[in-house]
Amino acid sequence: MTTASPTTNVLAQNPFFAMSTKIINVYSEAIRQNMKSLSVSSAKIIQEQTIKAWTNAAQSCSEALAQNAMQSQQKAIERIVEANQKAFGVLSWDFSPFKMQPIAGLSALFPAMPDALPAKSTSRRVKQLKK
Repeated sequence: MTTASPTTNVLAQNPFFAMSTKIINVYSEAIRQNMKSLSVSSAKIIQEQTIKAWTNAAQSCSEALAQNAMQSQQKAIERIVEANQKAFGVLSWDFSPFKMQPIAGLSALFPAMPDALPAKSTSRRVKQLKK
């Protein structure tokens, strides 16, 4: 035969204690459901905001990279145009009338291009002007 301790019997027989236990269980279930709902909704919000942040970051990164590519391409074109202008400047200086003198012995190096032959024109207009 088991005998309960005197405190257990007193608590079990006390109607206030039994009612308090039922009320605590009701509130603990409500609190447990609230915490579960809070945890699930918080996790959902964190997940949505993280995805949104990654999407926005990827989009802004793509936009920044596209803008950088356009600016780099524009700079490259500007540099090429500047190089072309410098190259034409070099060509115009090197092929200026002061420097365009026949090179002696050029016909020996290139027999198909003698130094003293004038350019021949085969156009009809030039032939008409000569008549």
